[in-house]
Amino acid sequence: MNSLFRCAFSRHHAARPMPFHSQAHEARTCKTNSLVNKQGTHVNRVQAPRKHAVLVYARYGVQRGNPEISDRILGAVTYILPFLNAFVYARFLYLTVPVVRAALKPIMPAITTYNSVPLGSLIAFFALYLGVVNNKNMSRFVRFNAMQALLLDIMLILPRLMESVISPPSSGWGVDVYVHSQSCIWVFIAIWVIYGISNCILGQYGRIPFIADAADQQIR
Repeated sequence: MNSLFRCAFSRHHAARPMPFHSQAHEARTCKTNSLVNKQGTHVNRVQAPRKHAVLVYARYGVQRGNPEISDRILGAVTYILPFLNAFVYARFLYLTVPVVRAALKPIMPAITTYNSVPLGSLIAFFALYLGVVNNKNMSRFVRFNAMQALLLDIMLILPRLMESVISPPSSGWGVDVYVHSQSCIWVFIAIWVIYGISNCILGQYGRIPFIADAADQQIR
């Protein structure tokens, strides 16, 4: 009898509705948890751009603020090296295209003087690498552009090696291929030199495809 009474009492107690204060407490708990979740989501959304900005800074070294005028000028000057070394590939365009001849004629004395210096290209290369790229006192903006200029100059080694191994053709369709390939090399270098100088003047990081990543790794 006692066991039956206890069983009925337990069933009656379990079937009783939850007291009002318990329901209110549970509602407040659910509301608080919901608020915490919403706040947590909001915090994550706010912090996400900051984390992304940190990753961008670590990846690309983007600096806040505009570079100084002196840094812009120094960064632009570094691109003169690949331009001077690539001029040898512009000789056919210089002789056949009047626009190119008119654009390059004012700087011909400087190009002639540069080419007349023994080992001038090698001296300029190491001077730029040791004096600018590895100089921690220089701003990152200048060092980055100097490294990009050096990598453009290094790209000119491959066609020079090919010319030293394979003699240029003297007749037939090979002459046309040789002339056009020489002109394309100069146009390629000239485009990226103009791109780099323009971005330096504007105070922006002009990232040359494939070269910019290598430049980042060298100046960290």
